[in-house]
Parts: sequence; structure tokens; C-alpha cells
Amino acid sequence: MKGRHLEAFVDDLKAKGHALDYIQKHVISIGAMYRKGARKGWLPGGFRPFASVEPIRLPPKTLTESSLLTDAEVKALLSAADADSFGQMGDMIRLYHATGARTHELIAVRAGDFQRVTRQIVLGHHKRTHTLKEPRPRQVYLNETAFGIMARRCEGLSPDAYVFTRPSGGAYSNVNIAERFQTVRNRAGIRSTITIYSFRHLWISEMLMAGVDVLLVARMAGMSVAMIERVYGHFRNQSYQEAQARLDRERAARGL
Repeated sequence: MKGRHLEAFVDDLKAKGHALDYIQKHVISIGAMYRKGARKGWLPGGFRPFASVEPIRLPPKTLTESSLLTDAEVKALLSAADADSFGQMGDMIRLYHATGARTHELIAVRAGDFQRVTRQIVLGHHKRTHTLKEPRPRQVYLNETAFGIMARRCEGLSPDAYVFTRPSGGAYSNVNIAERFQTVRNRAGIRSTITIYSFRHLWISEMLMAGVDVLLVARMAGMSVAMIERVYGHFRNQSYQEAQARLDRERAARGL
């Protein structure tokens, strides 16, 4: 395949009326396959068929307060998850709520990734390993609730064992964990637009609304500051208000 073939493929998808995010996922998947082929030595050196292809750039999505999970929805989901017949969803949803981890990060966790002393999950191989200019482990920080869940679930497991497994055995994929979450969501009776990723949106937004420094939030979330600002920056309003109030107090003290 050459660059012009991919361009023709993209043009065809656009002509058929597919959404940009749908097209972007296909382009990213094709590119990932070629990069893997290059790493494995299956393709000749310097083979870059898509170098001339313009990337698909999605318009920034605006995340509003109405997009976020409400306290009532979180409680309803936890209650429904605790009633799940397999008995893992309650722990999983509490971890997503407590850590703001991406969906694929927690379903990939093995017992050996749990670091008791530093109270975190460290993923050496994760989705962004091959997209970062300087690959580094993904660190997921654990509060008391998350630490307790991980300590209990990892007890007696071998380091290579998955912490969460499907009812039929084996690791979850993004698809089958979404299906299981859908069952929980339907039982809870909440909006169909809520997904597991909604817990990440909530965690980042509430961190910013609590006044946590954006650089710290970005590092804890495993994102760039630019991405945090673009998607979640407007939730920093409380910090802005506090900054303005501080200035107003300083001026008032000077009689201005």
C-alpha cells in the first residue's frame, strides 16, 4: 500500500458519510500495523508509505458539566455493580472512579504491576508506549480505597496473573468490558451516554475544580498539559476565581 491508496481509502469513507472519528480510528489502526511491520523487520528499511498523508484532525470536543457523571449516578452504578453476578465489577468501577485510569489500563493490570510501597500501579507496556517520543511507564496512583482493592485482589496471585478476568477466564478486552458495563448501566437505570471512560472525565474535571495544579493533573492522568487544557481547561474556573479573589484582597489592603 502506498500513501495514495490510503488517501483514496479516506476519501471513500468521507464520501460515504462516515464521521471523522470513525475514519481516524481506521487510519490509526492501519498506521499501527505498518509500524509493527517495520519494528519486526517484515518491511524494508526506510519504508514510510504514509509520510505524505495528512493526519485526520478532529475538532476539539467540549466537555460540559452536563456530560459528567452525577453523584447519584456514581452511587447507582456502584450499587448495580455490587450486584453483578461475577463479583468483580464493583471493584473495577471503584478503581476507575478513584484513579481516573483509562479503560484499557485497568483491564490489563497484572498482579506484578501493583507496587505496594509507592502505592501505585506501574504499567511498563501500555497503549501509548509506541506513540510517545520518549516512552515511559504509565503510573496510576492509588488512594486508600484503590490501594485496599488492589491489595486484596492481588493476594496469592502470581506476578503474571491478571487482576481482573472475564467470567469465562482470560483478560478483558475493551469490547467485552464495555458489554459488561452496559449490563451494569442498564441495571442502574442511568444515561446510555455514560461509559467507563466517563469516570476518567469525572476524575480529571473534579481534580481541576478542586484547584489541583494542571501540570500535576496531567502527570497523574498520563496526558499532556495541552490536552488537559484543550478538553478540560474550563473546569479550572474555581482556581481562576480564587486567583482573582486573591488579587482583589491584595488591592483592597492597599486601599484600591
